[in-house]
Amino acid sequence: MKDKAVIACPLCASPSYAIVYPRLAKHHETAYAPATSARETGMIARCNDCAVVYKAPFPKPKELKKGYEESIDKQYLSLLSERRESFREVLRLVESYAKRRGRLLDIGCGEGTLLDIARERNWEVTGVEPNKHFVAWAKKNYNLSILQGDAFNKKLKKGYYDAITLLDVIEHVHNPQEYLNRCYELLAPGGIIFISTPDFGSLPSKVMRRKWFYILSIHVFYFTRQTLSRILHKAGFSNIRVRKYLLKTSLDYVLEKSSNYIGSAGMLFRSAARATGLHKLPIKYWLGQSIFIAEK
Repeated sequence: MKDKAVIACPLCASPSYAIVYPRLAKHHETAYAPATSARETGMIARCNDCAVVYKAPFPKPKELKKGYEESIDKQYLSLLSERRESFREVLRLVESYAKRRGRLLDIGCGEGTLLDIARERNWEVTGVEPNKHFVAWAKKNYNLSILQGDAFNKKLKKGYYDAITLLDVIEHVHNPQEYLNRCYELLAPGGIIFISTPDFGSLPSKVMRRKWFYILSIHVFYFTRQTLSRILHKAGFSNIRVRKYLLKTSLDYVLEKSSNYIGSAGMLFRSAARATGLHKLPIKYWLGQSIFIAEK
């Protein structure tokens, strides 16, 4: 009975679950940090009632909050140029749906790169980010005054924002339903939300199974198109559309990450690419990420 309480669905509280991936024999607890690539070695379960997939046992809210506020991830900041290219494409998508270049709120905005680009494109920008180091970095490097915290920061205005971006955030939050309810509250009538997240129902996820790139210790939820659309509908959103989310990065980054799956061969290919100068080659990739677009 005690085990059931620990593994009960963190979204709907149902005690009925199925094990998707069991806990590995050599399991080590890992600290939470933005963009960490530590593999998940604990159990992953699926709720038999709401069908959401989640980390089990589920971490406590204070544990998540502390990890995001305090951690430093140097690799994350080293990929700024790659993320700028991806964010330019995200903003083009936002502008194709938004009625005007008005007020943009980026929740979980990291170091503020998307906001910096949006400001250049004449958006009125607001960002909120739990990590104090990223907040300080954004002020120093972009002269952006980012609010520290999350979507529930009291300085955020209800019914104010024309567009909200929630990029690679929803899989990290303690209660996705409450989070999206709050986003609905913050949007102006007719406003649009854009959410990117790994799609647990995608072909790469099904083929790679536990070796899928996004099975990470930092991710506490995993969504399919159906489960996240259901949560969005419950929050009040309509006209939900889902599309593949292509990212831009360098060949070096892909080869580095591939070493988690193909071992020393990945490092060998990476060394060869660096020797020939091909490691800086920009590439687009899709490993199962989706972007959800919905209206208030």
